[in-house]
Amino acid sequence: MIAIPTFFTRWLPLIPAAFILAGCAALPTGGDRGGPVDRAAAAASRGEPSQASVLYEQAAQAASEPRRSPLYLRAAEAAVEAGDGARAQQMLNQVNANSLGADDEARLVSVELRAEVAGLSPAEALDRISPPSAGASPLVAARTWSLRAELLFEAGRTIDGVHALVQRSVWLLEPRAIRRNDERIWERLRAAQSPAQDRAALAAADAITRGWVELAGIAGQVTPDRDTLTRDLQAWEQRHPGHPATRHILPEQLGYQPMSPDMPGAGGRGARVVGLALPLSGQFEGAAGAVRDGFLAGYYEESAPRADVRIYDTNRQRNVAATIDQARADGVGILVGPLGKAQVADLTGVPQLPMPVLALNYQDNADQFPGFYQFGLAPEDEARAVADRAAAEGWRRAIALVPDGDWGQRVLGAFEEAFYYAGGDLVDYATYDTSQNDHAEPIKRVLRYTGVREGQAREVATNADGEPVEQGRRQDVDFVFLAAQPNHARLIRTQLRFYRATSLPVLATSHAYTGQVDPDRDIDLNGLMFADMPWVLARDDVPRLSAIAERWPDDADRYPRLFAMGLDAWRLAARIRAGEMRAGDLFEGATGALYLEPDGQIRRRLNWGEFSRGKPTPIEPARPENGFIPLDAGQSGS
Repeated sequence: MIAIPTFFTRWLPLIPAAFILAGCAALPTGGDRGGPVDRAAAAASRGEPSQASVLYEQAAQAASEPRRSPLYLRAAEAAVEAGDGARAQQMLNQVNANSLGADDEARLVSVELRAEVAGLSPAEALDRISPPSAGASPLVAARTWSLRAELLFEAGRTIDGVHALVQRSVWLLEPRAIRRNDERIWERLRAAQSPAQDRAALAAADAITRGWVELAGIAGQVTPDRDTLTRDLQAWEQRHPGHPATRHILPEQLGYQPMSPDMPGAGGRGARVVGLALPLSGQFEGAAGAVRDGFLAGYYEESAPRADVRIYDTNRQRNVAATIDQARADGVGILVGPLGKAQVADLTGVPQLPMPVLALNYQDNADQFPGFYQFGLAPEDEARAVADRAAAEGWRRAIALVPDGDWGQRVLGAFEEAFYYAGGDLVDYATYDTSQNDHAEPIKRVLRYTGVREGQAREVATNADGEPVEQGRRQDVDFVFLAAQPNHARLIRTQLRFYRATSLPVLATSHAYTGQVDPDRDIDLNGLMFADMPWVLARDDVPRLSAIAERWPDDADRYPRLFAMGLDAWRLAARIRAGEMRAGDLFEGATGALYLEPDGQIRRRLNWGEFSRGKPTPIEPARPENGFIPLDAGQSGS
């Protein structure tokens, strides 16, 4: 048997319930009160993890999937707590990850990490357990940072341990877990011997960590009277406005009520806490996770001092108003989110926002009021970009192919309006059924295809400029506007060629491209031009974006556009906090050249690409756009 060394077993009881239990689903007992599962839980609560592990194993052996694997996982976790690394690994070998829910998947990673470092010194264990990537789930990231923190504390690296807990707080979703994390930082600092003497670690620490260490130094000094302590705390608060310690530690541990005029929650330049509200569980958790990862990529790329971040799962809140209330209670100075269109609509009904809000979607016809901004990846922006491109090319008459339904009509309406104001005319359009793979009928109708007589050459006539024209279709239009997802875009592009529209330019929204280079499948898109964001088309040409992509390769490519949206959301929040958002200013972002409309909506100007040999190739705009302001110009990140 491999025994877990003293350092490991000594700190396990100190790990708070948020680390061991946060987010876990209740195990089904099958109604067998007093059975192995209930007895195992009772043994664990009595501090008898060895017995708990045995009982969980017995319950697992008697169960079938999907109940079996969660029980084996509990048996492994209890074995780790008992210091039995060999048994923990034996139990883990029985776990089928496909039978675990999302919360238990995070628990599995945590138990595997803890079992892996069994028998190692703190330094060796730290080499094995790297900081979590931005792509980790909040539960996995929080547990990984917690484990690293305890190893660092055991190794005598108090400041580095505090830094790990500060990073952990970014990933915590529940207010109670955040509060316990703050208390844990404070307990560790108060128990440490003069952590501020580690000057090298302190100099390398972030502003939040330095604030914690400095506060512990103030609390630990011998002060002659209360007035002196109060003055010291006031001076500390002025140096660290909005620090997490103002939430609970100052009033509850030091009897001091924060008095700074730049208290968190007030918004503006003094706001030190940024909130992020996303549906991190449920149907849209994948998309929301990509936005979160991009947001955190922006956070980690920012130079110190950085704002503190609080993340909220909107699916765990009663409604948008409850999210706002929780953010206010947590001292949030600016809230980014929510993501869903319906939630943004609810947000506009909140009578008075206590902090600036950057919603990650648009609400049509929403009333504008100070401190409310809207930013998203609206398909209407891309339709307008197509209209602008066509007008700049000198094309004046268009036909369009869009999918059935509300989305297609919204995109078509945005294109038609923008093209009209640019001097163009949408002469005809057709809709296609996305449940079908043959779009011949709408294509023939919008092309007025009449066919070519047998034996007739394909190009026998010429236009007014003496250029050959394709027989069998209308000749009074300059291009096709296409709104389609990749599979339908490939089909439609192929069928347009078949029906004698090979030479007719096709301009599309970004939805025609997956965002992943796939020349074998996208060969059918050759010649198609489309509007898309710099992150997809030009990030290798922008040093800041290419550097982020290198550091976050998995996240950058998994959901590229949503990751870029999160990245820009962080930058926009920084500009709003700094009071640098002015209507009409253009600045370069990962999702496009961004500018603020007078109504608070943030819009994008896009890059352009064209498919050649199945690969998207960046192409120049039809006319240069001047006046861009780099996104990081004038930002300190504070």
